[in-house]
Amino acid sequence: MQEPPSYSSPKKKSFPFWLPLISLPLGLLVASLAASIVALVQGQSTTHLVVNAPILAADEVGLWIVFLGALVIGVRRYGSGSFIQDYGFKVKLWPDVPFGLAIGAFCQLVVLPVLYLPFEAGNPSFAKALSQPAKTLVGSGKSGGEALVFAIIVVGAPIMEELFFRGLTLRSLEALSAKLASRIRGVLVVVVTGVFFALAHFEPLQFLGLWVVGMVLSYMSYRTRRLGMSIFTHMSFNLVAFVALVSVR
Repeated sequence: MQEPPSYSSPKKKSFPFWLPLISLPLGLLVASLAASIVALVQGQSTTHLVVNAPILAADEVGLWIVFLGALVIGVRRYGSGSFIQDYGFKVKLWPDVPFGLAIGAFCQLVVLPVLYLPFEAGNPSFAKALSQPAKTLVGSGKSGGEALVFAIIVVGAPIMEELFFRGLTLRSLEALSAKLASRIRGVLVVVVTGVFFALAHFEPLQFLGLWVVGMVLSYMSYRTRRLGMSIFTHMSFNLVAFVALVSVR
């Protein structure tokens, strides 16, 4: 893997890996607490939780608040103070938008089916179990909540997750592995960030697919030094699943 174009920050400090490492479990905890509070207000039992749009929104907003806090700490204490400079939070209409939309759809429609084909061939019920988490998320928009679920899954999640995983996490891993040869560092950053992304979703059956897609997104960010293409790839990936599941429902 070739060394990407260099970037520099006016400050000499590097992003510490402990920042995303601590922020992720904290964010998941806050998200769970927020969702549980909304469920209790609705009169639900948290042991038999039925996910709906308000609960999904509370869960995601709780996670994003922690992510945003970590991102702000990163730029203020260790960076230049700019999300664009430090995380590459910018978009180029060409090639980010068309390439991102095409690659995201390709990953969802071609890469994942091919990846899981051997598993489905040996277990007829595997496909149903594999799609269940996505069905639960999309199904939470029933009874008028489709617009909110769409905004969360197709818009909010791709932006916040790319900022956190391909912005803060990827760059902190680069700093951590700075002494390694450039090719080794590039492979390490892409692979480990992909693993980190997949583990964060807590979906064992989907781990392989999330890891592969996570590596695709990480490679985009690592090579281009910006998040535009990975954001639109992530959006397209989620959009295809959303449209397909809503249509089937």
